[in-house]
Amino acid sequence: MKKGQLFWIAVSLLLVANLAWAFAAPAPTLASDVSAASNGTTSITVTKYAADGVTIIDQAILTYQEMEAQLPVQGDGTTQYYFQGPTFQPENLWDPAETVNLKNKGAVRGTDVKDLVELVGGAEPGDQIQVKSFDGYSDRFQYDTIYNPAPGQGKVVIAWYTKNAGDGAPLYTDGAYVPTFDAGMQLVFMVETTNGAGLHVFGHEDMRTYLPEENWHYFVDGVIQYPSANGLSLKWINQVNIYSQASEAWSIDVTGAVTTTVGQTWFENALACHEVVEWTDGGGNVWSGLPLWWLVGLADDDNVHGIGSFNDALAEAGYDIEVEASDGYTRTFRSEDIARSSDYIVANKVNGAPLSDDHFPLRLVGDALTSGSQRVGKIARINLLNIPEIETWTLELSGATDYVMTQAEFVSAVLCPGHGVEYTDADGTWKGLPLWLLVGWVDDDNAHGADAFNDELAALGYQVRVIASDGYSRTFEIADVARNDDIIVANTLDGQPLPEARYPLRLMGSALTSGSQRVGKIVRIELLDLPTPPPDWELDLTGAITTTLSAEDFIAMATAHPAQWEDNTGNLYNGVALWRLAGMVDDDDSDAFSDVLATLGYDIRAIASDGYSRTVTSALAARSDDIIVANLMNGQPLPENRYPLRVVGAGLSSGQMVSQVVEIRLENLPQPQRIYLPLVAKQ
Repeated sequence: MKKGQLFWIAVSLLLVANLAWAFAAPAPTLASDVSAASNGTTSITVTKYAADGVTIIDQAILTYQEMEAQLPVQGDGTTQYYFQGPTFQPENLWDPAETVNLKNKGAVRGTDVKDLVELVGGAEPGDQIQVKSFDGYSDRFQYDTIYNPAPGQGKVVIAWYTKNAGDGAPLYTDGAYVPTFDAGMQLVFMVETTNGAGLHVFGHEDMRTYLPEENWHYFVDGVIQYPSANGLSLKWINQVNIYSQASEAWSIDVTGAVTTTVGQTWFENALACHEVVEWTDGGGNVWSGLPLWWLVGLADDDNVHGIGSFNDALAEAGYDIEVEASDGYTRTFRSEDIARSSDYIVANKVNGAPLSDDHFPLRLVGDALTSGSQRVGKIARINLLNIPEIETWTLELSGATDYVMTQAEFVSAVLCPGHGVEYTDADGTWKGLPLWLLVGWVDDDNAHGADAFNDELAALGYQVRVIASDGYSRTFEIADVARNDDIIVANTLDGQPLPEARYPLRLMGSALTSGSQRVGKIVRIELLDLPTPPPDWELDLTGAITTTLSAEDFIAMATAHPAQWEDNTGNLYNGVALWRLAGMVDDDDSDAFSDVLATLGYDIRAIASDGYSRTVTSALAARSDDIIVANLMNGQPLPENRYPLRVVGAGLSSGQMVSQVVEIRLENLPQPQRIYLPLVAKQ
């Protein structure tokens, strides 16, 4: 699967948030709780609005402690609940059996959204109930979803506690409240039914069966929309808003090379993820919404989200954009004019309130409109007409992963604030992307965010080869490339595409030491001799004392005290003897194994990341190098279904050979008896 193509979408498609390449801006927050994204929110503001969507009828603010003490607690702290993520199987999009890509939220406990709504007067049929995260992301639910959930959907609960979560989340073996539970407050559907494996799963088929279409979530990979019920499990919730007798959720179609349905939830979440643009009319009214070009980018080609979603090359070549009202009234604009302009605004609010009936749900406004007749209200459709066919180029990136970057993606990244860089020489001003930024796209499996470029791998050393269409290439040490904005992959010269002899891309910059390094006609960038990234897992050891071994600590221990065991199929496991790990925490001497305590007897429990665990007796493990915690199988890291560690060894049943081990816990440790000798008087 290619990096950069997987993005959450709501309703039909949801605009990408928080990508290094995107145009993200922080969303406004409410005073109820503004914890950082790395920590769970700890309180919720519940607000009931009048029909105008602005006037507050009632409001309450509760901490999670107050919710636990004052309202019915949902969840028994034992039953684990799951959401289903995308299947990535085109032939099995909905997976009715609920077996593919299950996301374990853990044994959560929390508060029913209905009970929070009742604190401010409750809701009635026709009301909408919005659950909103501190970053502005939200979902709106109908009355019945909250008040009359089917068993296959379950109660809609805001979880403030979890235990034994999994799927990449912290394990929380001993249970954790927010903010330690750093995805909380998190929305969980407490499904009463179970799948074939006995798991309480809210799956894609449940989403399709029990929720209206405006609540369906998808995950986009290229042109495939994978259903993803997990998109409903909002985290960092800090608001519940009740909109009395709210208008029915609206949607409009944007049609061009493809058709994308834009719903109210999509639009509101796009505003939360990106900068709201405003325009003040002659009467002092402030209109706010999204730039028109954002919506156009959903249909100008088949890249509907993320980097390159708005195709600048197509816009420059020219086509028509028809904005159509529900009564058929239209006005047409040119793509060259609206391209990346904040002066054409599709507004959903005026003076902070929803639009009046004569403009609802959306109205086109902005400084670029030359007459009132261009301010189209009641927008129902946006049609892209006469989209040209133009020849485009691609750039192949190859490293830990492979990615083919389109021209639209490259240009969009250059235009993204903070990414495009320039270099001026006698020929003019060259503009493009720093080479290191492109390297960061494929140096590991993280293509986005502030840490997309892997500095640790760069410090270990590798090479970057830049290759032209005729095979000419030059190779650079990553030490010279790393975070160096003076080595540029340029796509324009003085604002124009490069001349044919250098088109489409040329390596430029003041850090190049010779003309031969200025590779033109670039079509491919390869990372050579990439080092293996250091493992990033940890092993918790718990007993009379506690400690945590990093992956590096464990590997060092395995090097100093190697142990191995071969199974009956010839697989050779290497790692650390279990008794050595037990000896680190069996008493307050972390450097010695207590034979006395082992003889008295206790249990050594190995715990997997999904909560599965089994015990081995201290008597069986004591001083035995044939029972080991392995990190290697046949000289390689363990396969994914066993990684990072597995307990194996002689005398163990298959059930005792726990995989994906994250904790070793000593249970029922005895207290050693002290022997007191009588005092003998000195002679």
